[in-house]
Amino acid sequence: MSGKKSKNEKKAIAISAIIVFVVIVAALIFTFLIVNSSPSNIQRIDLGAENYGNSNIIDLDKDSYEQMIAEKKSFVLMIDNPGCVTTANMRGMFSDFSDNLKFTYYRIMWPDTKDTNLRNYVKYFPSLIIINNGNIVVALQADSDEDAKYYNNSSDLADWLKKYIIFPE
Repeated sequence: MSGKKSKNEKKAIAISAIIVFVVIVAALIFTFLIVNSSPSNIQRIDLGAENYGNSNIIDLDKDSYEQMIAEKKSFVLMIDNPGCVTTANMRGMFSDFSDNLKFTYYRIMWPDTKDTNLRNYVKYFPSLIIINNGNIVVALQADSDEDAKYYNNSSDLADWLKKYIIFPE
């Protein structure tokens, strides 16, 4: 056996090097995408002074909702439906963290969403929507397996809100 490598060995080494290079590049791209989609890179919003300091619920109808959107308000909106057990549980979760996260959230009844832009984002109730300057930023979806934990645990729901909203210390 000589110290020289055959053409096939050189070819195998070159192919191995290319595969290693591709794997490294793919790992770097994946890491970049994960880091840049993490909650720390989400632009958290300020709800405005009028929405902090108290744990209030303000009911909206279609017209008052559309007025807030036209005025480019920032707020948290719950799609509610009386008689729904899951909706009642979500209201209860807001009460659980109301001592720590003192903010006003708004509530609109499911039938009032019929002729609004909300029906483009929400198909079921309850849902929770964060609106910034009149634009929907994110919405919890009642039919999403990924969002299910936020419907079942007040601590998880509070963490979801903190991911998107600036709360005064």
